[in-house]
Amino acid sequence: MKKIILILLILTFTNYYEVNNFKEINWEENKIIIKSINLKQNFKSYVNSDVNEGIIFLKESDFANDFYILAAHSGTSKIAYFKNLYKLHKNDEIILIVNNKLKKFYVNEIKFVNKTGRIILPVDNKNTLYLTTCDKFDKTKQIVIKCVNKV
Repeated sequence: MKKIILILLILTFTNYYEVNNFKEINWEENKIIIKSINLKQNFKSYVNSDVNEGIIFLKESDFANDFYILAAHSGTSKIAYFKNLYKLHKNDEIILIVNNKLKKFYVNEIKFVNKTGRIILPVDNKNTLYLTTCDKFDKTKQIVIKCVNKV
């Protein structure tokens, strides 16, 4: 019984911290800029939005370690902000403005994975940005782009 209560307290605290951590961010001023595909767009927290409203900052992101995951729709609709991700190349620059801080990342790896609703990422993800969307040409796949800081 004590173990169950402890686990519930830990889960409750974790969820509380996670949501409050995201609330400290000024979401109106966060942007992603990718000059090579002519994208300059605000992104939102998963707490108040979903990909049907624009580019979403996923909850698995970790501000303390500069680890970010952004997702958006591809396709032809007005909310298909990641429709041109497939045009990115290795070393293309991605700029994130998070909480008024400019962070530069560079495309390091582009891969296509089966579309299952989950992405398996490596454990060590400090100073990393992942961009993901459905593959424009094969609806059973999704594109996952890993971007890293150049130090």
